[in-house]
Amino acid sequence: MRKKTLSRALAMAASLVLCASMAAAPVYAADSQEKEETVYVKADAEGNTQTVIVSDWLKNKKKSAEIKDATDLNDIENVKGDETFQKGGKHSITWDANGNDIYYQGKTDKELPVSMQVTYYLDGKEISPKDLVGKSGKVRVRYEFTNHDVHNGIYTPFTMITAVVLPTEHFSNVKMENAKDISDGSKHILMGVAFPGLSDSLKLKDSAIGQKFDIPDSFEFTADVKNFQMTVTATVASADTLSEFGLDKADSIDELNDSLTTLSNASEKLVNGSGELLSGVKELRDASKTLKNGTAVLNKKTKELSKGLNTLDDKKDDLISGAKKLSKGTKDLKAGTSELEKKTKSLPSMMKELASGLESMKSLTGSLPSQQKLQELASGLNSITSSFETIKSANTQYSQALQGQIDSLTAMLGRGTVTDASDIGDIKTAIGTMQAIQGKMKDENDTIDQQSKALSSSLAPAKALIQKLSDPSTQASFKKLNSLDTRELTTAASSLRSAAVKLNKGAGDLSSGQSSLVSGTNQLGQGIHTAASGGKKLSSATGTLASGGSKLSSGTDALYTGADTLNTGLIQFNQDGIKRLVNIMDHDVQNTLDRINDTVKQGDKYQTFTKKAKGTKGSVKFMIETEEIE
Repeated sequence: MRKKTLSRALAMAASLVLCASMAAAPVYAADSQEKEETVYVKADAEGNTQTVIVSDWLKNKKKSAEIKDATDLNDIENVKGDETFQKGGKHSITWDANGNDIYYQGKTDKELPVSMQVTYYLDGKEISPKDLVGKSGKVRVRYEFTNHDVHNGIYTPFTMITAVVLPTEHFSNVKMENAKDISDGSKHILMGVAFPGLSDSLKLKDSAIGQKFDIPDSFEFTADVKNFQMTVTATVASADTLSEFGLDKADSIDELNDSLTTLSNASEKLVNGSGELLSGVKELRDASKTLKNGTAVLNKKTKELSKGLNTLDDKKDDLISGAKKLSKGTKDLKAGTSELEKKTKSLPSMMKELASGLESMKSLTGSLPSQQKLQELASGLNSITSSFETIKSANTQYSQALQGQIDSLTAMLGRGTVTDASDIGDIKTAIGTMQAIQGKMKDENDTIDQQSKALSSSLAPAKALIQKLSDPSTQASFKKLNSLDTRELTTAASSLRSAAVKLNKGAGDLSSGQSSLVSGTNQLGQGIHTAASGGKKLSSATGTLASGGSKLSSGTDALYTGADTLNTGLIQFNQDGIKRLVNIMDHDVQNTLDRINDTVKQGDKYQTFTKKAKGTKGSVKFMIETEEIE
């Protein structure tokens, strides 16, 4: 397993500290003379120095007329004003500042305190930059830094940060070591970090710490390349980064041990907290699965509910129509029960009369003729009507005979058989008399016929009654009549009357309630429509809820996996990292602290690449730019 490196932890902090130092000058006492120096280095693609130009900024805080400085630069020139200077002994110079800050630059051929070497490989073989142009394949580029500024075994702690820009149209599948990739989609921006000489200054290889950590003095990247070409790279070097980290504050073993104890306790709490987090996430995961299942069922049921409400909404008009018909029917029922109540009002008294009449009939049925007498009576009535028919038939026959005589006499007269005038006269008289008799007989027949019909009509009820009375069933009814208890009729009539009153009242209440029913069904119809609309929205919402429940379940699964990984990682970090670090620091921490302090102090001493006047606070950074390859 590859050893852990400090570069991952220090890269971000180093870049932030260095960027901050580039953006703003260090803070010193208000009355101190300050000199800020930037060394610009032009190098070829392999990192070999070509030219060095130094830019100095003398800060005239006191607005003095003169500023004393020291420098070993050549070809000095004022780059922002027309102030001049005079050279003194050795490297001293005096500027006629006139209260202004001085910005000047010059050249030098001094060796840089840190050198760099850039090596290129294509498909595993070393290649020169110029031969690499336009090539394609697997490329590897390595940046190595060598620290030349050493004092009594302590190297000036330069922090080297290099920016490399790789267009995505040429470079892909970029991987790096001791570097950070900041991609914007069109290009990869690699930030490489190195601390040349720092590991030797701290003698980590001779300590238990060095067995766990590497401090890089190089970085590299690999990539798949098409038509190789590279823009310039920029490297920033600064000697005061460790001071910016605050490592100079750890000046006693007690402070460090206290810090390690605090760190160890915090790590234990972090492990315990991650365990509690894992337990809580597990409960959340289980609950989210229950929620997922519940929302799925809810979604299914709300769809069924929505469907049912839609069906009910479609049928609500039938419901309202039925309620109206029911209302009309109850009104008709009310009218009928009112009429029934009226009709039954006199029913008890009528029943009393009927009972009285039935009692009379019961006494009469005892004096009725027997069935034989009734049959004889019926036969006599039939004989009476038959006599009228006999008389009518006899009259008819006599009239016909008389008509025959009249016809004979009339024929005699027509033939002229009778010649005697007296006879003719007698015959005509006889004919007249016979015709008069015949007319009277016809009248009598009509009268008989009318009387016969009248008698027959009068006797018909009697005949029917006699026939009905003679019927065996009637005779049986008479027997039942005799056994009838008429008191039951009056009791039943009273009960029927009471029931009719109650029925009428109930029908009235029912009719009154129908208006409320119709109004209620109208409101119910509106409510059903609203409910159907709400059911659709509810179905849609529960669908969204079910979808969200599914996503929540998936998310909590992932969260649980992450929490489990976090818990496992923190346990391993606590055991393999923090506890081992405490154990390691317990052995040779004081020696390491002493060398850290010496290294930080060496970095603080390095305030200029050229020279500075006595009493002047200095700061310096290096900007190394390699040429482009194309």
